[in-house]
Amino acid sequence: SFPKFVYKIYPKTEEFQIPIPHPLDYTFPQDSLDKNSGFFHMSSQDQLSGTLSLFFDSQETVHLVKIDYDRLSKAETVKWELVEDGSTFPHLYALLDGKYVTDVKVVNRATNWVDTAEKLIKDGWLEY
Repeated sequence: SFPKFVYKIYPKTEEFQIPIPHPLDYTFPQDSLDKNSGFFHMSSQDQLSGTLSLFFDSQETVHLVKIDYDRLSKAETVKWELVEDGSTFPHLYALLDGKYVTDVKVVNRATNWVDTAEKLIKDGWLEY
C-alpha cells in the first residue's frame, strides 16, 4: 500500500528560501538533481534518513516538506521507480504545488540524520 505522506528535502541555503507557512499557490523550487532528472525526487518516511545521510550529510539544517501523497498522486503523475540499490522511490513528473503540501519544517541534524529522523517519528511529525 502507498504511504499517506511523502517528503521532499531542501538544503537551508540562500538558494532555497522556502516560506513557512507556505502559500497554497506557492510552487516549490526544483533543485539541480530534479532539473537534471526531469522529475522531483521524494522519499517516504522509511527512506528519509537514508536520503538525508546520502545526499545531505554535509548540511547542518534542511527544510523537510511533508506532502499529502493521496492528493498529489490523484492529481499529478507520481511514479515509483527503481534506483541503483534496487529500492523504488516516488518521483513526481510535475511541479510541486503548495496545495499538496501539509507542512514545512526546518530541521537541524542531531548527531546524525538517522537519529534526527527517529526523533521526528517519535514526535509524530514524520509519518508513513
